[in-house]
Amino acid sequence: MRRYVLPFLVLGAFLSSLLTATDALAQRVVKRERLGNNTEDITFVTSGPFANKIAILDGYEVFGVDVEESEELEGAARKLFDLRDLGIIGMPQGIVFIRPEGMFAVNDSVQPTTLFLKDKFGNPSGTRNINFLNGFIPDHVEGLDYIPSTAGIFPDHLLEVVAVFSPQLQSRIEVLQRDGQVVSEIIPAQPVSSPAWPSRHPTVS
Repeated sequence: MRRYVLPFLVLGAFLSSLLTATDALAQRVVKRERLGNNTEDITFVTSGPFANKIAILDGYEVFGVDVEESEELEGAARKLFDLRDLGIIGMPQGIVFIRPEGMFAVNDSVQPTTLFLKDKFGNPSGTRNINFLNGFIPDHVEGLDYIPSTAGIFPDHLLEVVAVFSPQLQSRIEVLQRDGQVVSEIIPAQPVSSPAWPSRHPTVS
């Protein structure tokens, strides 16, 4: 009798493992939640419903801190809008409020040639292509900023910090027109991660 029990036990274990593997493959994501914080960039909002707030890019969400709040509420961050409806594949790394247009632009770590736009209410407003100089494509993108029209150099332009990993690490600041066309590059003599870079002057091309 015992010689018939062992095959059934082996068969039962096999079927059990097969069902477990099938269940694992059948899992699907029904909701995504972020644990913790991943603050990447900030920008000051000058107009619209979020005027006079510092917008904080934190993961796929944008929070705002009112610079004119009472002392009791000072520093309280409230969610302004979400970025999950923009088609970002990797992670948003930079955010900027484009003052003349009254809209936000964010970038994507794995789509370096695209700016994703949100209007002043936080609604999707399309994309803009970034046209880098001389066929250059960065390996990584970081923060964004806007230069006011009153500035003495590159007025009414955007800035984007980018990096190249190969053949060696190099940091650049790309100067863009608002339509996404790069017009100049600021290249530090040393990568930003290098301890020696503050002592060297960058070059502008």
